[in-house]
Amino acid sequence: MRRTVGEALADLRSQIARWARDGAPPGVHFFVYPPEWEALMLRRLPDLVQECAAAGSPIDVVDVGESFLNEIEGATGLADLLAESERLNQRQMMSDLGVLAQRAIRAALRAPNEPPCLARVIVNTGALATVTSYSAVANEASADPAAAGLPLPCVFAFPGDDDERGLSLLHLRTDSNYRVPRI
Repeated sequence: MRRTVGEALADLRSQIARWARDGAPPGVHFFVYPPEWEALMLRRLPDLVQECAAAGSPIDVVDVGESFLNEIEGATGLADLLAESERLNQRQMMSDLGVLAQRAIRAALRAPNEPPCLARVIVNTGALATVTSYSAVANEASADPAAAGLPLPCVFAFPGDDDERGLSLLHLRTDSNYRVPRI
């Protein structure tokens, strides 16, 4: 039986409360929900941030899609270079986008903690779904959070499917390589 939006958010809130009570070691977790809930989740997350702060367990939210765009727009001429690369060699351009996406994901994971936040929720993960694999970054960070530079627990808001075999972001492809906890 599938959980409701309210139940899913309650599960996330409960996990954050456990971290507040028991300590919050750095690590990576996936908060999985159906892709059709993405717009609703993005609307409800600001309320969750306020609820957690009021309960004494503040969290922050990082938009990885926005970070990715900032990476491209922040480097002088990079957008033009990618457009030219697409014209000449689309496969190379997709590889370049994948590298930039992985940088954005790692930057979201490593961003300094703004005390007193005890967890970070990374949203808009679907924005990078066609150019990168979250499992590679998540498994790397989860294997050694200190070496990966994680300052606190990080939760990927993951619009997709979840079963005991793997995760599928936005129903694009099932990846059985995820070895990180799910909420």
